[in-house]
Amino acid sequence: MAKKTSTFKAKSAIELGEKMGLTKNDFDVFGKYSGKLNPEAVQRLKKGGKAKLILVAPTMPVHGTDNQHYIICERLIQAFSLLRKKTLLCVPGFSLEDMLVHETYNNLYPLDDVITGCGEINNIAYMHNFIANYINNQFVHNGHSTALPHHLMWSRASTSRDEALKRVITGFGNTRPGRALKEESVMQVLNSELLAVVAASLTEEELKARLAKIIVGISKENTAVHLKDLKLDEIVFRMLKGALCPKIMQNRNGDPVMVYSSPSGNFLPEGNPLAFSVASSLADFVVAKFDSGVPLSIEKFLNISCSENEIKPDMVVITAFVNELNIYGGASLEDAKQKDLGALEKGILVLASDIENVKKFGVPVLVSICENREITREEIKIIDKYCSDLGVKPVFSNTKSYSTKAGIDFVKSVLEIIRIEKSYFKPIYNNKMALKDKINTISKEIYNKNKVTYSSKAEKEFELFGRMGFGELHVSISRSAFWRDPGQINELQIKSASLYAGAGLVMATAEDGEFMPYYSGKYNVERLRNALCQ
Repeated sequence: MAKKTSTFKAKSAIELGEKMGLTKNDFDVFGKYSGKLNPEAVQRLKKGGKAKLILVAPTMPVHGTDNQHYIICERLIQAFSLLRKKTLLCVPGFSLEDMLVHETYNNLYPLDDVITGCGEINNIAYMHNFIANYINNQFVHNGHSTALPHHLMWSRASTSRDEALKRVITGFGNTRPGRALKEESVMQVLNSELLAVVAASLTEEELKARLAKIIVGISKENTAVHLKDLKLDEIVFRMLKGALCPKIMQNRNGDPVMVYSSPSGNFLPEGNPLAFSVASSLADFVVAKFDSGVPLSIEKFLNISCSENEIKPDMVVITAFVNELNIYGGASLEDAKQKDLGALEKGILVLASDIENVKKFGVPVLVSICENREITREEIKIIDKYCSDLGVKPVFSNTKSYSTKAGIDFVKSVLEIIRIEKSYFKPIYNNKMALKDKINTISKEIYNKNKVTYSSKAEKEFELFGRMGFGELHVSISRSAFWRDPGQINELQIKSASLYAGAGLVMATAEDGEFMPYYSGKYNVERLRNALCQ
């Protein structure tokens, strides 16, 4: 992580607001350096401006690497600032564990405020479990009620990755009448429909309407049981409406950053259309950073969020590290740090696939290649050839030694693409298509799989959702956030499906997708400790 230099002087929340054209009446200050836009300001600004929207997303991360993709985003913002371009970086909020388990995280200051002042994730997890506990207790004391679901479709949630909670047995030691042992599961809160609903809503009225549509189960009469049937939608709305308002923070260069509520792109649509609209009223360029790999986060955002809200991104910047490209090509974790032209020739095909995927949506692309050492001429030649063949310009940088000129050249490349190449954004599927046809399209166009198979469980769930009239919802495919060698497997295996009626989508969970993701292999405790102590 980049160390704080002696020249860094954090701006107060009031100074940040003034830099963005806000008055002190537009937001509430928490701590000294951070603030939160109030509902009145959000509604005034959500009409949006004419800012150019730039999406920045990494190639698929690899277990065990320590590549800090956010540095590329930070340098882009810094160079925009040097050129006196009014720019605003937009990033998702995150929890303490996100900072511990992710190889990269947003370089915000102060990190304490991210955890203590941006408590929406914890609040959403609490309300998710409030609903689950309410239903469970009503089953015990009022199980004959027709308002209760006979088939439950609502699990519990946790803010942590805890593999022990994937499947649990509840009810041990409870001897009171009506109690029974029950097998249940716990999802990570980034999978919660409540979080997806908050991120998708543009107004309080829309949030209220989406919450009312949430289906928690099926009744004995085979009808949907909604959150409003339990008379919980108004309570949940009151507790969550504050999460609609984005926060104003800063990076370690003193540049303003907008922090918003969002699910993770490997499960649900990443991003926040309301925050992006507000940001476009405050800047000329909005840079939205996505954490999941291009096939996951960008596909969902473009197919679902953009088509729902008539958002047209002006370009996508794909960030990649040479060592990741080497690993894609078969190099070991350790050998990938060194020059390996053979592995690079093979691994760059993964990057080429990401480029082609973005181009299928009609959005211009720029590739930013970075490494923790000097990139050799031979490596540059290989990367440049593949990118050029696809009509894409690569820019190169080094995390260890970085010049102001390199940053300005990076921004000039971005500005040139925006000036010359027009975005002709269009989703890759029509929502009138059947659910399985949408999955087939995504599987073939994005994941390069020619076949999709479904477990018997998934088949029954898709059949049920079709009968319930949800066949025209969007589809969100849940997959592992980490890259793995696809080998000879030429099919996408769907093991289950979940109805997120409030969010307007059906989640199809692939064989490697998990509602409670596996622990990624390490905790970056030392890096986090250093960051918090700066």
